[in-house]
Amino acid sequence: MKIKMQNKIIVNKFGGGIFNVEFILLIKQQIKEQIKKGYQPIVVVSALNGTTDELAGLLSIAKKNNELIKKNIEKIRAKHIQMIDFVKMDKKNKEIAITEIDKLLKNLENDFRKIDKFNSSNAFQDKILSYGEKMSVIFFTEFLNSDNLFSQKFFPRIFQLLQTITI
Repeated sequence: MKIKMQNKIIVNKFGGGIFNVEFILLIKQQIKEQIKKGYQPIVVVSALNGTTDELAGLLSIAKKNNELIKKNIEKIRAKHIQMIDFVKMDKKNKEIAITEIDKLLKNLENDFRKIDKFNSSNAFQDKILSYGEKMSVIFFTEFLNSDNLFSQKFFPRIFQLLQTITI
C-alpha cells in the first residue's frame, strides 16, 4: 500500500503520563488541528501510564508464579479496555482494537513461557517491555480511525532493530 506524504511532516511524541482520560481527547484535537494546517502528523506513543513498570514486575516474578502472571496480564488488558471504553470508539474500531490487543497479550503470555531459556537476555527483556508501547499503538490507531482520521500502525521488527544497533 502506498502512503501519500504531504510536504510538511510533524512528529508528535506522547508519553504514558499524558495518555490518560484527562488528556486523550485533547491529543486527538491537536492531531486534527495539525491536519487542518496542512501537516502530515506522525505519532509516537509510549505505554499507558504504569504499564512498563507492570511488565518489568512480571519479569521479576515470571519464573516463580505462572498464575500471578496471568492475573497481571488481565489487569493490563483491563486498563486498555477501560481507555477504549472511555473514548467511545465506534463498534468496528473497538472490536479491532480489542482483538489486536488480545492477540498481543496472548503472544506476551507465550513469551513468558520461554522465560527459562531467555530471561537473562537483554533483547528478551526489551521484547517483553515493548508490549506496552505496542498496545498503545493499537489503541491510538483505532482511536483516531474511529473518528475518520486515517491512521496506520507501524511496529519495528526485532531483528531489524537489532541489526540496526549492531551495525
